[in-house]
Amino acid sequence: GIIILLEPLSGDEPSGGITLSSNDPWTPLSIVDFTSDVRALAVSSRLLKPVWQDEVEPGEALTVIVTPAPLVEVEHGTLYFRETGSATWQQLTLSPSLDDFIAIIPGEYITEAGLDYYIEVENTPVISTDPPGAPVDSIFSVYVRPPEWVETRPLVNSGEGFMTGRQIQVLLTFDAGTLIQTGTLYFRKGGDIDFLSSPVDIGSDPPSALVPDTMVTPAGVEYWLEINTLTSRLTDPVTGPENDPDQIIVTVPDLRETSSWPGGHYRMASIPLVFGEEFSGTVEALLSDQQAFGPYDPVKWRSFIYSSESMRYIELVEDETGLFNPVAGKGFWLVCRSDASIKTAPVTGYSVPTDDCQDILLSPGWNQVGNPFTFDVPWDSVLVDSFSMVEAEGVLVDPPVGFDGVTYTTDHSVIEPFNAYWIRNNSDSEVTLHIPPCREKSLLDQRTEKGPVASACLPEWDWRCSLRVSCTNSVDEMNVFGMNSEALQGADRLDRYEPPLAPGRSISLYFVDSVDDAAVRLLSTDARNDDGEKNDGATGDNSGMWFFDVAKNYSSSTAGDPVEIKLAWLEGAAPDLRLILVDRILGEIVDLRDTGEYNFLLGVKDQTSSIDDARFVILVGNEELADSTGLLPVPPTKTSLIGNYPNPFNPSTRIRFDLVEKARVRLDIFDVRGRLVATPLDRTMTAGRKEIDWTAADRNGEPLASGVYFCRLTAGRVVETRKMVLLR
Repeated sequence: GIIILLEPLSGDEPSGGITLSSNDPWTPLSIVDFTSDVRALAVSSRLLKPVWQDEVEPGEALTVIVTPAPLVEVEHGTLYFRETGSATWQQLTLSPSLDDFIAIIPGEYITEAGLDYYIEVENTPVISTDPPGAPVDSIFSVYVRPPEWVETRPLVNSGEGFMTGRQIQVLLTFDAGTLIQTGTLYFRKGGDIDFLSSPVDIGSDPPSALVPDTMVTPAGVEYWLEINTLTSRLTDPVTGPENDPDQIIVTVPDLRETSSWPGGHYRMASIPLVFGEEFSGTVEALLSDQQAFGPYDPVKWRSFIYSSESMRYIELVEDETGLFNPVAGKGFWLVCRSDASIKTAPVTGYSVPTDDCQDILLSPGWNQVGNPFTFDVPWDSVLVDSFSMVEAEGVLVDPPVGFDGVTYTTDHSVIEPFNAYWIRNNSDSEVTLHIPPCREKSLLDQRTEKGPVASACLPEWDWRCSLRVSCTNSVDEMNVFGMNSEALQGADRLDRYEPPLAPGRSISLYFVDSVDDAAVRLLSTDARNDDGEKNDGATGDNSGMWFFDVAKNYSSSTAGDPVEIKLAWLEGAAPDLRLILVDRILGEIVDLRDTGEYNFLLGVKDQTSSIDDARFVILVGNEELADSTGLLPVPPTKTSLIGNYPNPFNPSTRIRFDLVEKARVRLDIFDVRGRLVATPLDRTMTAGRKEIDWTAADRNGEPLASGVYFCRLTAGRVVETRKMVLLR
């Protein structure tokens, strides 16, 4: 017999017969059937993952299980793997696990590029692969889920957070297995429109980018990130990053105005910073370290805030409720004897958040509102509750009124940092002012997705006139009246309310308006129409009448101060239209188109609350209209010396007298001995009630002593005398 020994040399299972070759001449070749327990070196491999999952998670270790075919023995094996597209194979030794072999591919190799792998097993000397023919003819390929997110983390640049003037490093974290190809960090100052950019250093660990020091300002920093990976474009924030970027709140050790305001002049101010819980002081705590201010001293500097509830000013020394605690968007009055500017050091503040509007609650009536940001904000980008400014202005709120140190100002297209403004809530309930963090209105359009907010287009006036009132260095130029076809009965969006008198030495001209039983309104702009609407019944020919008065919060003398009402400008009026000013106290009547001005004396006078108490009327039209109103004063029936006020006086007094007709008028002052000491008036005057201011001085300008004096009026044939008492 013949014994045949077989040793497998390949991974295939032997089959068929064995052909024997011999020297037997009769049967040199013979085929012998045989049976063998030799099996093919076959294995199957699979990934340890749910069967329904077509992809694997990036960055997560992947377990490969290798199972030999039945009755197949495997001595050892190797797992070969690589990122899809790589030329280099990594390898892991298979580890026995019960009847199987396993290998775990580290998560760092499971990337968005995908995974290729194959198995090689050996039963010496036979070697086999799964899949067969690997790696030349075939391999296993695994789809890895693409990266879905990237996030940024700015690193603080000081022990106090993100300090102004220092660069900020922004670190990236992202989905495991992400292969960044390029990256860009976009950044801008808070409120800016355009972004600047810097590249991401993808070679650093972790990848990072820099915000330069010049962009780290008290306005804060806004930024967003874009990276391009092997398979994806990712941003942080995920959606709409250009319109809704991330922000960095910047630490501000010293916020300073770029210019100062002159000493002795009031201003409305605000401080566009947020102060942390570590600071609970008032405006005084912010300013007291500055040489121009120091501890609160009303002789050196003063500060006031208007209370909408009590409709009066509250001084800093009266504050017991934290009213003067600095809050971004809150306005207050400030005056200093010397030139000064606002500086916040040594108190540390923080940039105001720019990720959304800053909301300011407006009480009914007047409110002092500051720009909460360190950059200009367009007024027409501001919202009132849910209304755009084109809808709200003149209805819910009046536009901002500023103060230039002398007089109130209007036409503010932007609200500026460090400044505050009067903003009136015209409704009977609180409304919210939403001030957007944008230097240009187009940014608001992008952020709110409300579309463009057009500027308010008010109708053209038929004609209008401006009056200017002044007394020494006090001026009010914000007084307009006229005809407009769109004017309504009662309040309309053309009217503007008169703000409260500024503290210090201030003067205010205001129109007094009331319709039916409605409350009296004090206006700086009063529009009427030519159909009798809000025109006291006067119709046609652009006729009408306006009641007005003048308020003043100071007096340089007991007799009052000289005040001038001047026709500042007149637009659109017909050449024959008369502007007749009537002084209802003195009975004076002047046509401002002829004289251009009117002068009178006025001491301290509060605002009136009644049309009947308004001192002046402007009658617009012809003489017949003026006569028909019944408002013209009754002319004097006789010439007489009314007397002086105040009496006793020091050092000045106001002398009044009536003239029944035009005459030469002389006023002489005598002492108790009958000596003539002064002649304050000697000239021709028209008929009517007159008044002059006399400061107790002799003909050489020397002050007179206390005592009794006599004033003698000589007008034509009339001579009258009154006693006066000077008390120094």
